[in-house]
Amino acid sequence: MEQCYTMPRTKIPLIRASQLLPFIEELQLLEVDPAKQLLRCRCPVSTDFTDPDNIIPTNRLWQFIEETSRSLGNKNLGWDIAMDYGVYGAGQFGYQLEHQRTLGDAINLYIGSISEHASVSSGQQNTGADCSWFYRATLPMKGSHYFQVEQYALGTLVHIVRSYLGSSWRPTRIAITSRPRQAQSYNIANSCDELIVGAARAGIEIPTKRISASSRKLRNSLQKPGKKSRPFPTETPNILRQMLGFYLDDYSLSHNTVSDILEISPRTLNRQLALYGQSFRDIRKDVIVERAKKELVSGKLSMLEISRLLRYANQSAFSRSFAQTMNESPGAYQQRIASKGMTT
Repeated sequence: MEQCYTMPRTKIPLIRASQLLPFIEELQLLEVDPAKQLLRCRCPVSTDFTDPDNIIPTNRLWQFIEETSRSLGNKNLGWDIAMDYGVYGAGQFGYQLEHQRTLGDAINLYIGSISEHASVSSGQQNTGADCSWFYRATLPMKGSHYFQVEQYALGTLVHIVRSYLGSSWRPTRIAITSRPRQAQSYNIANSCDELIVGAARAGIEIPTKRISASSRKLRNSLQKPGKKSRPFPTETPNILRQMLGFYLDDYSLSHNTVSDILEISPRTLNRQLALYGQSFRDIRKDVIVERAKKELVSGKLSMLEISRLLRYANQSAFSRSFAQTMNESPGAYQQRIASKGMTT
């Protein structure tokens, strides 16, 4: 299929941080500040979540969904967000899913290019004579406590199908890998005829004869494409550079902190970087220097404010570090760039 594409797998599961947006917006609507929740879940706080190049480790989304559900006391949060906000909240990938020629094309796009959106195992379709099962990409392992994530993922699948079969379409059966208490009282159970718990794979059942249905327009569907994004980073050094740029304002970015965010050991991270002949220290320095150059060019912050932003002990430490890398002081760099702009 022409619009279906695949991306190489990474050893660090990642997603675009825009998937957090629907949950952040829900908290804001309830006049709850999401910043504390984001920090608790080791997500970036001070960044633009509409930026499609903002990436985070996949588990940060899972934790944020579960923590938000608990803090709000809403056992249906995952499902309700998927129904209210559409496919992954926004973005180019969601728009593509809702605007394929047929439902079958949309399913093929989902199962073939999920790694562009989340570097986890791809979705799957199992087609029989009468019914097809549309399985979500693997998120939490079977038996884990991530039920809100499962509801969110399955709600997303239902939303995709409703883009083609109409907003009133109701799945006959939904299968979940979890075994939540009083599962039948959840909204996800009320949205289908039968909820299967403890299944080997989570998915929704679709009549096979409806797979060729063409697209319809939903009330909550995106009306225009989302922002296009850069290709998903696949090599560990590039992943770190892109991710650390968004985390820089909120975390110290020590080796242990970053390893903890990625949920891998510092030794494993070092080993992955060594495959590319690079080190964590060098990549971290590159990210900090690039941010320092950006702030110096903008001129919005003083030298002292930049040194504090980048978590240097003092302004002198920042100046020394910058000079070692750039062979000129921050002030000299700022003047040189400013004079170059004046001459042009």
